[in-house]
Formats: sequence, C-alpha cells, structure tokens
Amino acid sequence: MQCKICTQLEEAVATSERPDPPSILLGLNEPGIRNRDRQKEELQIKVKTELEKHKRSFHKIADRSVS
Repeated sequence: MQCKICTQLEEAVATSERPDPPSILLGLNEPGIRNRDRQKEELQIKVKTELEKHKRSFHKIADRSVS
C-alpha cells in the first residue's frame, strides 16, 4: 500500500506535466509565454525532486523500523 504523501506528490507530478489550457496563454506576449514555460519547468523539477526525496528518506526509515 502506498502512503498518502506519495499519492499526493504523484498527483502533483501528473498535474504539472499537463499542458496549459489555451485560455491561460491568451493574454500573454512572447516573453510572458517563455516565463510561464520556465515556471512550469521549475515546478515539475521541484515536485519530482520532492517525490524522490520523500521516497528515499521516509520509506527508507519506515523499512528499517518494520524489519
């Protein structure tokens, strides 16, 4: 069974990888679109890193306590 935090972080990863709806990009000029893309990349990296860090630290500790 997977822990609640893993599930939430995996959902955040999936959400961050979805394309933006066209309505968000409508009013943006070229620099705004580039900035939005960069922010989205940063969010994806952050969420993936948090998920990996959680799995490494928390589940390693949990595995030790079960054994």
